[in-house]
Amino acid sequence: MNDLPSCISSQVLTKPVVASYCDVRQCISVNGNIKPGGSAFLLPNSTQNSFMKSGSAFLNFNIALTVSGTGANSVALACGPLGDASALISRVNVSSGQVIENIPYYNVVNQMIMLNKTNAPYVQNDLAALSGASLGATGFMGSTGASLTTQNYNVSTALNLGLFNSCDSMLPLCLLSNLQILVDFESNLNKCFQCQPGVTVTDYTISGLNMTYESINVDQTYVNELKAAMREGMTYNFSATQIQSFATADLSTVSQEFGVSTNSLNLVSWTSYAPPSGSTGPHYYSGGSASNYQLYIDGAATLQGQQADLTARQSFCYALNKNAWTGGLWDPLVSYAVPPNSVAHPIIANDTSSPYASQCFTGAIGIQSYNIAGLVFSGRPASRCRLEIQKQAGGSTSSIYIVAIKDCIYQITSDGSIHTYA
Repeated sequence: MNDLPSCISSQVLTKPVVASYCDVRQCISVNGNIKPGGSAFLLPNSTQNSFMKSGSAFLNFNIALTVSGTGANSVALACGPLGDASALISRVNVSSGQVIENIPYYNVVNQMIMLNKTNAPYVQNDLAALSGASLGATGFMGSTGASLTTQNYNVSTALNLGLFNSCDSMLPLCLLSNLQILVDFESNLNKCFQCQPGVTVTDYTISGLNMTYESINVDQTYVNELKAAMREGMTYNFSATQIQSFATADLSTVSQEFGVSTNSLNLVSWTSYAPPSGSTGPHYYSGGSASNYQLYIDGAATLQGQQADLTARQSFCYALNKNAWTGGLWDPLVSYAVPPNSVAHPIIANDTSSPYASQCFTGAIGIQSYNIAGLVFSGRPASRCRLEIQKQAGGSTSSIYIVAIKDCIYQITSDGSIHTYA
């Protein structure tokens, strides 16, 4: 029977052994109105039989802008080339007795992910409609006409955490105790917004913050059996990825060492970003004319061959980056979210003024060994990494942002605590 085509053979239809149903739930922030630099706690409802559907969690909130000046369509969200509501979020922390996942510089990390794991139509349509993405503020939000004292929006932005977006596992809320999500909001208004000349955002207020997700609710008997087995010493395990991020000074020579302590490192990526000193400045990710960058893992170079050089081999750097983020260069389902070419500045010309090098750059070198569904650890064992970058000149106000993505196994014990094994 295994040799017969499925279209002419008797089908073996699978169905859930455990009865379940799905509903949409909201977790409302325990905080009131939130000002720049403020924080909010979200406490998901740990019902007796619910699992959070992977990839379904997003934040929704109202934002009221206090604006000085007049103009038409004068304000855009910023913090990078895409410009979306994640620009307002500086950090996301998830804990359950201990820290499970902590992502500083979330606004930068999220846009790096969106640049490389989506497609241009998604950014231009879905992301723009949901959270105001404006592709480098080429389009502006806002009312038209006279005084723009206040502007009010309702936005939604996906929670790009490894914990909430496992490829093959759902988060068992029914087994966890005291799950808390801390969201810190950005205090630098010039990092959050870009305005047309004569207009400035002087303040913002977040209200009605909630996390919405789909809950898979299973038969209570199944959960009771799980908890009984866990009381006898067994653990509940599920796989996901973990995101690690930090920033370092943008110098003409960068040699940054950092620990990852993992059995499966999939990706290390970097970009350079400088928040504008004024509200009208553009928000770009840049390679800063990097003449060479190399990643070392436990002392061993990961790039064997010619150098990753933005000034001489820009197309090579672009291909390395796509391979690293998607697991294969020729994946037609994922493309760089912002088109890297233009008539005047194609990347094949090694032009450091091209949009890829000067406006929406991320650099990465592939580390993932396998790209097979169901394989928990697919990357490279690593204890320490060192990223070396040679540039024509450092940025006086910019920082180098580094993102590491690694596989991990989360283990839940009978007391509802969760432990990470990377």
